[in-house]
Amino acid sequence: MALEEDIAVLRRVPFFEGFSEEALKLLAFSGENRRFSDGARIFAEGETSEGGLVVLSGALVFTEGDGAAQHFGPATLLGARALFTRTSRPGTAMASGQTETILIRRSLFLRMLAEYPELASTLQDRLSEELAALSAQMAPVGERLRGSEG
Repeated sequence: MALEEDIAVLRRVPFFEGFSEEALKLLAFSGENRRFSDGARIFAEGETSEGGLVVLSGALVFTEGDGAAQHFGPATLLGARALFTRTSRPGTAMASGQTETILIRRSLFLRMLAEYPELASTLQDRLSEELAALSAQMAPVGERLRGSEG
């Protein structure tokens, strides 16, 4: 894909919502584009993740230990957590048809956040909101667990 096409896909990734055109261009230019043929392994469960992976074209099938498969197409980010910290891949991803991805290495992403502190602030706010929502969803589970102790 051409640089402008990569930027257009990155613009559609919900995680990158609010990123400036300049920041998206930096990610597209500095990311590592990779092409995979149908059935090729993109990554395996347990491998150390080097960063986030965005599907540019095609699709991938992601399976976890239980064997349940999920299909992801263009503008999907896998491994958002790996943009911030070292982590292992929780499952295996295989190309479904001709697939192109871009790997955004953690070091690149953290350097970009240092250069664009307003993005870091935006992400911090968004992640705080998501954590608060998750906590609210888990509250009933905590109540049930406390009720079963007595």
